Formats: sequence, structure tokens, C-alpha cells
Amino acid sequence: MIKIAVVLICMCISGAAFPALADSNHSLTVTSSAIAKFSPRARLDIVNAILAKWDLAERAEINTPLRLQHFFAQIATETGGLRLLEENLNYSEARMLVVFKRRVTPADAKRLAGDPVALANHVYNNRLGNRLPMDGWNYRGSGLMQLTGRENFSKRGKELSLPLEEKPDLARSTDMALDAAVAYWTFSKINAAADADDLQTVRLLVNGGQNGLPEARIWLARAKRVFSAPGSAAASAASSEESMAVKEVLRELDFLKTSPDAAPQLNQVADALKAFQASRGLEQTGFVDDSTLYELTDPDNFKEFQ
Repeated sequence: MIKIAVVLICMCISGAAFPALADSNHSLTVTSSAIAKFSPRARLDIVNAILAKWDLAERAEINTPLRLQHFFAQIATETGGLRLLEENLNYSEARMLVVFKRRVTPADAKRLAGDPVALANHVYNNRLGNRLPMDGWNYRGSGLMQLTGRENFSKRGKELSLPLEEKPDLARSTDMALDAAVAYWTFSKINAAADADDLQTVRLLVNGGQNGLPEARIWLARAKRVFSAPGSAAASAASSEESMAVKEVLRELDFLKTSPDAAPQLNQVADALKAFQASRGLEQTGFVDDSTLYELTDPDNFKEFQ
């Protein structure tokens, strides 16, 4: 069995580092530049906050390649690629009816458009432990794992000895983002599912369902490509897995019409990507550039579970 050693390397301005993963044949240093390959538009303050507190993840035994890959795949899925620490609830009337189609009527959408506070209270109140009029807004999706609801804030706060229920803005701060995410990961015992490379179970434990699973497949494939020893089986297979995951998202969003059991032609995938890009106001390149990556994995694509 290959032994994995995890070492915390000090931060530096040009190459702040994650733990180094090493085995007897290869060494892999996960740096801020590696994160840039994983998520090119990750917010620097979020990246630096993760680096500064990575010892919390080590203590939670997120200290093997698979655990690290699954952890990063999930926090990227929840935060739109390490870019958001609080849920976006500022929607137009039309977009609201797509994102919250089961909880917002056309009359609601007209009333709530452009009012994120009112929308949060409308879709979240009297759920997830919320009981007071402003709870939906105060306990909206927050942090790297997008904790949602008074009950989640209360439980994670007790585990961390932090007043998250009394001061929910703490969960949306860069200082506390990793603390809350690791606490949730530990409470939900997600390391075991990561060890089995079982993305479906990992997603269930993080999200409570399978919403966002295709998007998480994209991020996991990217994590395996970046956070694996060069030449390893995981790194070699990652590009193919990412391509398959992109097709799955395009099917889920109804841009790729072929059956999952049928291998689409390259021109079919390119046309599907161009149609998707056109729907989002992007340049129609037919391939997954950075802008397309973030639109394909936008948390709004799977928010209806809420």
C-alpha cells in the first residue's frame, strides 16, 4: 500500500501552498497555482483563508488524495468554484421562476423580483429550523458548504464553540468558512464515502439529495486532474471523466438531446455547448472555456432542491 504523507507548507505571496501529498515515487505540492488550474477564478481571499487554516482539515483527516479531491469538489460545487460565500438571491422575475419553480408562483415572482431578503424569507421560512420572520435571510446558504437554516447554524456553532446561530454572518466570513465546512464534513462522516470514491454518497451527505451531482462530477474530475500525482491512474482518467461530466450537465439542462447510453458525436457536443453558451450570453466557442465552466457549474442550475 502506498503511504501518503501530508505536510503543511508555509504560505508565500506568489505560491501559497496546500499540504504536500507524497508517496515513494512522486511528490505533489498543492499550491495556489494548482488551485488556479482547478478553479481559475477562485477568489484569492477564499483561497488564502483555506491555506491559512488547512491544519483544521488535517485534524479532520482530510489527508489523502481522494479525501482532498472530494472535499474540494464539494466546496467548489457549493460556491460556484470557490467564488461565493453566501447564496445569491437577487433574481429577476423570469429567472426566479426557473430557479425556484416549486416554491415561487408567477404572482410571487412579480412581488419578490430584485428583493433577495424577501425571497429568502419566502423560500426558507418555516423550514430547516427557521421559525422567526427574518430567519430565511439570516440563515441563507453560507460558507464553503453553504450551511442553510437555523438548525444547521446552531449545530455547527456548538461543534465549533462559535455563536453561529446568534451571529450568522460569521459563517459567511472568510475567517470561519473552512471551520464550518470541516465541521460539517466531520459531523456527516464524509471521509468514508470519499475513501470509496463514492461521489453519489458524498453528494447526498453534503446536499441531502442528488441535486448538483452532475456539476460535482465536473469539479471532481478537475480535482483528480490537478490534485493527483503526475502520471497516476486518477490523473490520466480525469480528462475523460470531465468530458463525460460536461455532457451529463448539458443533458440535464436539455441542451444535449442524445441518450446517456449513446456516445454523442463531437459535433453534437460542440453544438450543444454553443447553444448553451448562447443561452448565457457567452461567446459561442463550442468548447469549455473558463466562462462556460462557471455557467455549467453555477449553483443556480440545481437550486430547486431548496
